[in-house]
Amino acid sequence: MLHTNRLLSLSLTLILSALWLSACNSTQARLAPAHRPSPTAKPAHAFSRQPPYEGALSLYNNPDYGISLRYPRNYLLDEELDPDDSPGLMTQHDWESQQPGAILVATLRIPDDAYPNTTFAAGHLQFVVNPSATAAACRSFIAPPDSDWPGATDQITLGGVPFFWCDRGSVSNESVSAARDYAGFSSGVCYQFTLEVSSSSAPGSDPQIVPADLPKLLRPLEKIVSSLQLHPPRD
Repeated sequence: MLHTNRLLSLSLTLILSALWLSACNSTQARLAPAHRPSPTAKPAHAFSRQPPYEGALSLYNNPDYGISLRYPRNYLLDEELDPDDSPGLMTQHDWESQQPGAILVATLRIPDDAYPNTTFAAGHLQFVVNPSATAAACRSFIAPPDSDWPGATDQITLGGVPFFWCDRGSVSNESVSAARDYAGFSSGVCYQFTLEVSSSSAPGSDPQIVPADLPKLLRPLEKIVSSLQLHPPRD
């Protein structure tokens, strides 16, 4: 009798163990899909291989005028321009002759080889401050009354300051240019940006040379403008 009871107890134990294992396997089978990544899901580290955007930029900071800008590292920075070394660019003398009191703070130039196999010729950004201008005069720098520019077409806030901007361009037998000018007034100072890119009029006989997309080439310069930060100037 004792032997029979032991056999029954052992049989019952084996049956319960089998049922428990079956339940565990069934539960794991139901939970397993929740732990599998979706076939279309991207790995969590997918973007870690890309260098951060900030790493591709340099910081220009000028405490004398209380401004800072971020620009691509491969751009060329000039704080002083020699008229003999800057064809097509306005020098300090040029700015002051047009706007008494204007100060050319910095010039950023796109490298000549930035857009290979295109008709790209040159590109630059110039940043100017004018502590002698009034708010009305500052806005007039964008679309002077005696010019044929279409006038300030839009407004944007940069560094907490409203800026007006205007597009312009020119076409000749040798080149095509696209430009944009900004002007904003704050705390008695007029801040100005002038952006310009140009290309040769025709790609020539080389079939590998394609026309430069000037509006697209202006965008990196526009991003520099949008990075403007204003700080209290150094006394």
